[in-house]
Amino acid sequence: MVRKKKGLALIKILIVVVIIGIIAGIAIPRFLRAQKSRLEAKVAQAFAEMETLAEVLEMHYRDYGRYPIIGQGGDLRLALDLKKYLAVIPTDPFGTASVIYYRYYSTKDAWLIVSNGPDGKPDVTAPNFNESTGAVRVSGELGGSDGIIGTYYGSNKWSRATSRKDKGDIGRGGP
Repeated sequence: MVRKKKGLALIKILIVVVIIGIIAGIAIPRFLRAQKSRLEAKVAQAFAEMETLAEVLEMHYRDYGRYPIIGQGGDLRLALDLKKYLAVIPTDPFGTASVIYYRYYSTKDAWLIVSNGPDGKPDVTAPNFNESTGAVRVSGELGGSDGIIGTYYGSNKWSRATSRKDKGDIGRGGP
């Protein structure tokens, strides 16, 4: 007489579930770390490209005695005379389908380049530039969890050390 083992199917199912759990326990944390690394890479890319754009804007100022003026919050690629210094205007790594280039604010004496930041939404409407009283000078890398403008205006709150928590716009102002 052949006896069937009734519990064998249940044991096989439990073994498969345990194996899937082990694989998930290894794969999910690695996937989450990769997502954080991708965000940090995009933040680093934005900072590096803004540094390049800052140098280009300063070269333009030395040549023409002013920064390119294209309209407040305009698309940086519209500053056509920048092509003299840079073959390709970089795109915002956090850009959207409608806004893929860095936004640019300027007066003849100051400028601000803005990326949408990790949340992908523009948080800046207009910086406080005032031609009649003298431009508000901003410098360094700017931003924060709520974006550049607001409580973080003019301070260096967006850093690589806190980039995992921050979600607002990233910017660089000058000179």
